Amino acid sequence: MLHRAPFCIVFVTVFVCFSTTAQSCGQVNCVGGTCFQHFNVDLNWKSALNYCQNISHPNATLSAIHNAFEDNALITSMGCFADFAWIGLHLVGDSNSAQWEWADGTPLSYNNWGLNEPKNGTNCAQICHFNFSDQSCVAGKWIGVDCNDTENVSCMYANPTIGTTTGLSNNA
Repeated sequence: MLHRAPFCIVFVTVFVCFSTTAQSCGQVNCVGGTCFQHFNVDLNWKSALNYCQNISHPNATLSAIHNAFEDNALITSMGCFADFAWIGLHLVGDSNSAQWEWADGTPLSYNNWGLNEPKNGTNCAQICHFNFSDQSCVAGKWIGVDCNDTENVSCMYANPTIGTTTGLSNNA
Protein backbone atom coordinates (compact mmCIF):
# COMPACT_ATOMS: atom_id res chain seq x y z
CA MET A 1 0.00 0.00 0.00
CA LEU A 2 1.32 3.40 -0.98
CA HIS A 3 1.13 6.21 1.60
CA ARG A 4 1.33 9.82 0.65
CA ALA A 5 2.81 12.33 3.02
CA PRO A 6 1.36 15.85 2.98
CA PHE A 7 3.55 18.29 1.13
CA CYS A 8 3.51 22.02 1.86
CA ILE A 9 5.57 24.85 0.56
CA VAL A 10 5.42 28.15 2.37
CA PHE A 11 6.77 31.25 0.74
CA VAL A 12 7.34 34.23 2.96
CA THR A 13 8.87 37.33 1.51
CA VAL A 14 9.61 40.39 3.58
CA PHE A 15 10.92 43.57 2.07
CA VAL A 16 12.36 46.14 4.45
CA CYS A 17 14.16 49.14 3.11
CA PHE A 18 16.16 51.59 5.13
CA SER A 19 18.32 54.41 3.94
CA THR A 20 20.89 56.50 5.72
CA THR A 21 20.59 59.37 3.27
CA ALA A 22 18.18 62.28 3.49
CA GLN A 23 15.28 61.38 1.30
CA SER A 24 11.60 61.92 0.91
CA CYS A 25 9.58 59.39 2.81
CA GLY A 26 5.89 59.13 2.57
CA GLN A 27 4.24 60.88 -0.27
CA VAL A 28 3.78 64.35 -1.61
CA ASN A 29 0.31 65.60 -0.71
CA CYS A 30 -1.13 68.62 -2.45
CA VAL A 31 -4.09 70.70 -1.35
CA GLY A 32 -5.08 73.23 -3.97
CA GLY A 33 -1.99 75.19 -4.92
CA THR A 34 0.25 73.90 -2.10
CA CYS A 35 2.19 70.63 -1.84
CA PHE A 36 3.62 69.19 1.40
CA GLN A 37 6.57 66.80 1.49
CA HIS A 38 8.23 65.15 4.49
CA PHE A 39 11.99 64.50 4.64
CA ASN A 40 13.58 61.96 6.96
CA VAL A 41 16.54 64.08 8.05
CA ASP A 42 17.18 65.47 11.57
CA LEU A 43 17.97 69.19 11.61
CA ASN A 44 17.41 72.19 13.87
CA TRP A 45 14.75 74.73 12.78
CA LYS A 46 17.08 77.12 10.91
CA SER A 47 18.84 74.26 9.10
CA ALA A 48 15.44 72.75 8.27
CA LEU A 49 14.37 76.07 6.73
CA ASN A 50 17.56 76.15 4.64
CA TYR A 51 17.04 72.52 3.64
CA CYS A 52 13.54 73.27 2.32
CA GLN A 53 14.74 76.35 0.47
CA ASN A 54 17.35 74.23 -1.32
CA ILE A 55 15.16 71.37 -2.56
CA SER A 56 14.37 71.35 -6.26
CA HIS A 57 11.13 73.35 -6.05
CA PRO A 58 11.01 77.13 -6.52
CA ASN A 59 10.15 79.06 -3.35
CA ALA A 60 10.00 75.94 -1.16
CA THR A 61 10.03 76.63 2.57
CA LEU A 62 9.09 75.02 5.87
CA SER A 63 5.40 74.15 5.90
CA ALA A 64 2.83 76.79 6.75
CA ILE A 65 -0.60 75.48 7.72
CA HIS A 66 -3.57 77.78 7.12
CA ASN A 67 -6.50 75.36 7.54
CA ALA A 68 -7.48 71.84 8.59
CA PHE A 69 -7.17 70.50 5.03
CA GLU A 70 -3.51 71.54 4.88
CA ASP A 71 -2.96 70.15 8.39
CA ASN A 72 -4.29 66.75 7.28
CA ALA A 73 -2.30 66.81 4.02
CA LEU A 74 0.89 67.47 5.97
CA ILE A 75 0.21 64.62 8.42
CA THR A 76 -0.46 62.22 5.53
CA SER A 77 2.81 63.21 3.87
CA MET A 78 4.69 62.07 7.00
CA GLY A 79 4.11 58.40 6.11
CA CYS A 80 7.38 57.25 7.73
CA PHE A 81 8.50 56.46 11.21
CA ALA A 82 8.75 60.12 12.29
CA ASP A 83 7.06 61.16 15.53
CA PHE A 84 7.49 64.88 14.88
CA ALA A 85 8.47 67.24 12.08
CA TRP A 86 9.40 70.90 11.93
CA ILE A 87 6.79 73.28 10.58
CA GLY A 88 7.52 76.88 9.65
CA LEU A 89 5.90 78.42 12.71
CA HIS A 90 8.26 80.47 14.87
CA LEU A 91 8.18 83.34 17.35
CA VAL A 92 9.14 86.71 15.85
CA GLY A 93 9.88 89.94 17.74
CA ASP A 94 11.20 90.86 21.17
CA SER A 95 9.92 89.26 24.36
CA ASN A 96 7.38 92.05 24.96
CA SER A 97 5.72 91.90 21.54
CA ALA A 98 6.61 88.47 20.14
CA GLN A 99 4.10 86.95 17.71
CA TRP A 100 3.92 83.53 16.08
CA GLU A 101 4.51 83.78 12.33
CA TRP A 102 5.11 81.35 9.45
CA ALA A 103 8.52 81.14 7.77
CA ASP A 104 6.90 82.26 4.50
CA GLY A 105 5.98 85.55 6.19
CA THR A 106 2.25 84.86 6.53
CA PRO A 107 0.59 85.52 9.88
CA LEU A 108 -0.82 82.78 12.12
CA SER A 109 -4.54 82.73 11.25
CA TYR A 110 -5.31 79.04 11.90
CA ASN A 111 -3.81 77.05 14.75
CA ASN A 112 -3.91 73.50 16.00
CA TRP A 113 -1.87 73.73 19.20
CA GLY A 114 -1.87 70.71 21.49
CA LEU A 115 -3.13 70.91 25.07
CA ASN A 116 -1.24 73.59 27.07
CA GLU A 117 0.81 74.59 24.00
CA PRO A 118 2.83 76.53 23.18
CA LYS A 119 4.75 76.33 26.41
CA ASN A 120 6.51 79.42 27.74
CA GLY A 121 10.09 79.68 26.56
CA THR A 122 9.51 77.85 23.29
CA ASN A 123 10.15 79.71 20.04
CA CYS A 124 9.53 77.20 17.22
CA ALA A 125 6.90 74.57 16.46
CA GLN A 126 6.70 70.94 15.44
CA ILE A 127 3.73 68.84 14.36
CA CYS A 128 2.97 65.48 15.99
CA HIS A 129 2.49 62.47 13.76
CA PHE A 130 1.26 59.83 16.23
CA ASN A 131 -0.81 59.76 19.42
CA PHE A 132 1.32 59.22 22.53
CA SER A 133 -0.27 57.39 25.46
CA ASP A 134 0.56 60.24 27.85
CA GLN A 135 -1.17 62.74 25.51
CA SER A 136 2.06 64.79 25.20
CA CYS A 137 1.63 64.37 21.45
CA VAL A 138 -1.67 64.01 19.62
CA ALA A 139 -1.63 63.34 15.87
CA GLY A 140 -1.92 66.57 13.90
CA LYS A 141 -1.44 68.84 16.93
CA TRP A 142 1.40 71.32 17.21
CA ILE A 143 3.86 71.66 20.08
CA GLY A 144 6.19 74.51 20.97
CA VAL A 145 9.86 73.52 21.17
CA ASP A 146 13.32 75.06 21.30
CA CYS A 147 14.55 75.94 17.79
CA ASN A 148 17.86 74.16 18.49
CA ASP A 149 16.19 70.76 18.88
CA THR A 150 16.63 68.44 15.91
CA GLU A 151 13.77 66.76 14.09
CA ASN A 152 12.50 65.66 10.66
CA VAL A 153 11.50 68.31 8.12
CA SER A 154 8.18 69.16 6.46
CA CYS A 155 8.52 71.36 3.37
CA MET A 156 5.88 73.05 1.26
CA TYR A 157 6.00 74.40 -2.27
CA ALA A 158 3.69 75.48 -5.06
CA ASN A 159 1.79 72.67 -6.76
CA PRO A 160 3.60 72.33 -10.11
CA THR A 161 0.38 71.24 -11.85
CA ILE A 162 -1.44 74.42 -10.82
CA GLY A 163 1.26 77.08 -10.73
CA THR A 164 2.42 79.48 -8.08
CA THR A 165 0.86 79.85 -4.67
CA THR A 166 0.57 83.25 -3.04
CA GLY A 167 2.38 83.51 0.25
CA LEU A 168 5.26 81.23 -0.72
CA SER A 169 8.59 83.00 -0.50
CA ASN A 170 12.03 82.40 0.91
CA ASN A 171 11.58 84.89 3.75
CA ALA A 172 12.66 83.70 7.16
